Amino acid sequence: MIRPFRGVHPQIHPTAYVDVSAQVIGDVHLGEEASIWCNCTVRGDIHHIRLGDRSNVQDNSVIHVRNGMHPTILEHEVTVGHSVTLHGCYIERGCLIGIGSILLDDVRIGADSLVAAGSLVLPRDIGFVPDDRHRDALVLEMSLAENFALNGAGTRRGLIPWRDIATATRDVIREFDVRAGDETVFARTLSGGNQQKFILGRELHGPPALLVVENPTRGLDVRASAFVRDRLIRAADDGVAVVVHSADLDEIMGLAHRVLVVYGGTVREVLVDADLIGRAMLGAE
Repeated sequence: MIRPFRGVHPQIHPTAYVDVSAQVIGDVHLGEEASIWCNCTVRGDIHHIRLGDRSNVQDNSVIHVRNGMHPTILEHEVTVGHSVTLHGCYIERGCLIGIGSILLDDVRIGADSLVAAGSLVLPRDIGFVPDDRHRDALVLEMSLAENFALNGAGTRRGLIPWRDIATATRDVIREFDVRAGDETVFARTLSGGNQQKFILGRELHGPPALLVVENPTRGLDVRASAFVRDRLIRAADDGVAVVVHSADLDEIMGLAHRVLVVYGGTVREVLVDADLIGRAMLGAE
């Protein structure tokens, strides 16, 4: 099915082919002899998607975009294997994307490359809020500005731009309602809720393409928990891919659009339903 979204129609070259079972929606352009095969979804609702000449997308694949930030572009003569997910990425000409691969926001694949079947190609910018903030997210005897500078430290080169770091830290303190005097206070002087808000603000600064959080409200009071959950929802609404690991089923139910349950070494997607999630956690069908 080929259909518009908010008045924007797909542009399909006369020599291109779209299978009757496929969904091509919105701001999508298909070049000469491009093809979209059985049960694929190509959804250009919040950014554009472009398929070059003679590119083809095989059965059950999904192509989407990141809200206002990353379109999905396939140059000429790209082959996308079965059951592939492409999200906000750029694939140069002549590439082969193997069966079951997942390519996420801001990924760029060079010309004539082969992406192996089942690969997960992650974006460059990933935020992470760990389960143990004292052990894994903060150095308690360092200032908030110094703790902010830890974000991306593994890839940073040259001199640290401390003036910019201080400005960004103040922005986080203000925007995430962190109850601290200024960026020079030690992390250990903050309450648990304010530490968690600071960590979340630091990891969302940018923002990243992907944010992974573990038990984000564990040990927080009701007010801080509500603030953290609200910010996670807002981040997702703004186009950040948010992955939440939580032992609190009610929290999962309140946050998730999709739920994956890991049991016995397998991963299973479950509807957002407490009974179905509980059964999957016990290995029941």
